[in-house]
Amino acid sequence: MYKKNDFPITLYLGYLGLTPFVLSLISVIYIPQIKDAAQQAFIVYSVIIISFMSGIHWGLALISNVKKFEKFIISIVVPVLVWITFLLLQDDIFIIFLGCMHLVILRVDGIIFIDFDIKPNYLTMRLRLTTIVAALHFLLAFTLS
Repeated sequence: MYKKNDFPITLYLGYLGLTPFVLSLISVIYIPQIKDAAQQAFIVYSVIIISFMSGIHWGLALISNVKKFEKFIISIVVPVLVWITFLLLQDDIFIIFLGCMHLVILRVDGIIFIDFDIKPNYLTMRLRLTTIVAALHFLLAFTLS
């Protein structure tokens, strides 16, 4: 699935993907004039990433007959659940929920990816990135309370 040189680009892009989370959090903490906009930017980016990570399962279902139904379900149910929760929860609670959803998706990926030739260094990177992302969510929620 991966070529030898593919991992550095996924590593760089993965960590670059943290930028909107970090900049939004810093803006919430240190720039009160844009606190609300920065908070919403953080939430929107988190929802985008969750939808993207869930959508990967749709593509995996198209190329594999193993756990096909589960992959299709994950790709749709997770974003819909996030949308419903967005409508029902206050921002600070929703941010905690989003942080937890990133962890849930990591766990689901760990189960689903067993059926694919996913390199261990990618899974290690995902664990690190997801841990950082969840921690940033919990830090933002703490900052807002």
